[in-house]
Amino acid sequence: MLAVVGIVVIVSLSATPDRDAESEQVKQALAAMAGVDDVDVGYSNTMTQGVYLTVTLTMRQAAEAQIADAVDELARHQRRHFDDYSLTTKIVVGTGLTLKYGAAPDRAVVTEHTEEIRRLGVEVARSAVSWEPLHHTQARLEIVRASPTPEVLAAVRAAVGTQPTSVRIEPARNANAWTVSFPFTEETELRIRDELARLPTAAYSYVRIADDHLENLDVTVHDVNSAEQELRDLIAVVAPTPEHPLQLQWDFPREASQHSGSAAIYGCLTTQPHPGGQSSVSAGIQARIRADFDKCQR
Repeated sequence: MLAVVGIVVIVSLSATPDRDAESEQVKQALAAMAGVDDVDVGYSNTMTQGVYLTVTLTMRQAAEAQIADAVDELARHQRRHFDDYSLTTKIVVGTGLTLKYGAAPDRAVVTEHTEEIRRLGVEVARSAVSWEPLHHTQARLEIVRASPTPEVLAAVRAAVGTQPTSVRIEPARNANAWTVSFPFTEETELRIRDELARLPTAAYSYVRIADDHLENLDVTVHDVNSAEQELRDLIAVVAPTPEHPLQLQWDFPREASQHSGSAAIYGCLTTQPHPGGQSSVSAGIQARIRADFDKCQR
């Protein structure tokens, strides 16, 4: 009796043509160009890891024209060999200054963005700046190790102009981090800062501003006995509306797991009870705040 053994040979894991040799050509061509400090190429053409080409160009001291030449060379390779690949292009144009794109942009675009991020880097020295200026419908800008001071926001305003941009400014130690949707005028900034200055709570750790209003606010309240009144006073200061609801979260630093809470103020933002249990006092505060302000359909 003969045993029949079926053998399946997998010839290719991807229908996309293999471009391993071409990815090495990209690296060699870019490394030989003036102004290039380093080139890192990430390549994959597998079912498990995906089909992508990621190129990181480091050109910290290069002139704008040299950066534009390198990006032109990269774009030529991408169009010729990698049309079917997911493309990521990163260009390090200064210490801590990174531009991110999908496919390589044209030289006029990258020149303008290089000039802008370098000017911004001067204003936020010793910070790390990452900018995705062509990210879908809203650009993304992240500044780490900087505080959301008026000077920093003014520098961001000058860099992004009127382009819709989500900007995250995160100090070292993650204190008072801001996420702001630009355009964000000086007048709106003054109003928001006035609201934050008048908050009755001890401190805030995170602010999200969208559509010229406070959208998300994380605060710390030190006294559980006065917490509910402080939270109600805070809601009065911010004055959220159904058109501009507020996602409010709070905690008590000494017993954060038991005394944290959240509520959607004049909105329904799918807030859920905090896992791990709350003290009966904290649960009561949360329940009453939600009953008065959370407008989810029940």
